Amino acid sequence: MRREYRAASIWYARKYPKARIVAVEPEDGNYDVLIENVRAYPNIVPLKAAVGSEAGFVEVQSLGLGWVAQTFRSTEGVPVLTIPDCVALVPGGRLFGVKVDIEGFERDLFAKGIEWLAETTMLAIEPHDWMLPGEFTSRNFMSAVAPHDFELFIRGENLLFVR
Repeated sequence: MRREYRAASIWYARKYPKARIVAVEPEDGNYDVLIENVRAYPNIVPLKAAVGSEAGFVEVQSLGLGWVAQTFRSTEGVPVLTIPDCVALVPGGRLFGVKVDIEGFERDLFAKGIEWLAETTMLAIEPHDWMLPGEFTSRNFMSAVAPHDFELFIRGENLLFVR
């Protein structure tokens, strides 16, 4: 039976067939599934990496289930790309939307280097404070989006910010 992880990348690829979607996945098993699932979508660029506030590396810790894999800054391991790094991978690319589901690492992503928020039209995020009580993983995110003119929509566990 084929696992259908990374459905969001496929949905965006179908909805916006002229767009290039950069799909970032640091966890080995999820990355393998991503590669399998997006093979038929030439407009999806799969990357074995994590996304964060600045370049570097992360260690990926998994409890055997890809959806509970967490990333932690490290001196070696999986490379970290910034949002501008991802945009730069698409020749002539410009930022339209960002979907963030990074199991608590949103604390790092929104800690600094958030100028890209001024360029994006849509930001979808699944915050993980529920999973990491007392770690305030959404604090940086809430501070980062507050000055921007986004309208907020909530669906299930996802927050959708749209300009």
